[in-house]
Parts: sequence; C-alpha cells; structure tokens
Amino acid sequence: MIEFPTISDAPNFTPPAGQEWILLAPLTWPMWVWISLLAGVMVLGIAVYYQLRRPSLVLPPAPPLATNVLAISLLEDLRPQAPTLPAAELAARVTEIIRTYLHRQFGILARFRTTQEILAQRRDPTMPPAAPALRHFEDFLLRSDAYNYNRDDAPAPTLIDEAIETIRQSHAQLQSA
Repeated sequence: MIEFPTISDAPNFTPPAGQEWILLAPLTWPMWVWISLLAGVMVLGIAVYYQLRRPSLVLPPAPPLATNVLAISLLEDLRPQAPTLPAAELAARVTEIIRTYLHRQFGILARFRTTQEILAQRRDPTMPPAAPALRHFEDFLLRSDAYNYNRDDAPAPTLIDEAIETIRQSHAQLQSA
C-alpha cells in the first residue's frame, strides 16, 4: 500500500525506494522527456497551422438562371393567383416582370419608364438601334397598359400566356441572331 506524504513531512520527505516520483517533480524530468514534449507540441502546432491554412471545401455557386427562364418561372408562379386578382393588378404584376426582364436582358431602364417612353426611345434616331427582339414587346406593353388602366375588357388571365409567348419569341430571335 502506498502512503502519501503529509504537509508536515514536506521539508524532510524522501520518496521510498523503488517508487517513481518522476511525474510529481517536473524539474527533475530527464532531458528525453522534455525533448519528446517539445517535439509533440511542435507537431501539434504544425498540424493545426496546416489545418487552418488549408482551403476549405467550397462548392461553386449555382449558375444564375437565364433571364428568360427566370421571367417565365415568375409568370408561371403568378398563374395560380390570376383568377383571384383584379385585371388591373394582374396586368401590373405581369408588366413588372416583363419590365424587369427587359432591364436585365437588354439593359433598358424599362422599370423606371412608361410604355410611351420605352417606345419613343426605341424610335429615337439619336439612340443606338435596339435589338430586333424588342419588337415583340411593343404590342405586349400596349396591351398590358390597356388591361392595367381598364381600357380593355378582354380577360386578363390570358395576359400571362401572352407574356410567356412574347418572351419565348424574343429569346428565339436572340438565339438565331
């Protein structure tokens, strides 16, 4: 049985023969223990350093949707709400999607201009010619304004189909050019 020293024995205490007291007095450890500890700390430090410096696995971002695909998907998402919306509000939402598409696809500030300003810019001889694919949107924008301002009594839900078809025709013309 091992007897532990008491505090009163500390100044005159000598360890019993045959027992290792190496771990209790670190200043008396042999040199090989100190070298082993130093090597272990260095290896651990190097491993942590390289672990932190290693580039983490980052997946590349998903490619953005093409503007035509995004516009068509937004119009399709609007389709279930179409029967419950008033014709003017539906026309305003569809027109906003189309104007955002024109802004992203062709760089036209269509979201911040009226239909008349957009069409006047297209016919302005001082401006560079617009893409031929924009011709598809002239009639559509005029029809959507008629729905929006209740000057036309035609059913507005067909406006979504017209918008999708206009985007598809425009995109097909861009692909063929």
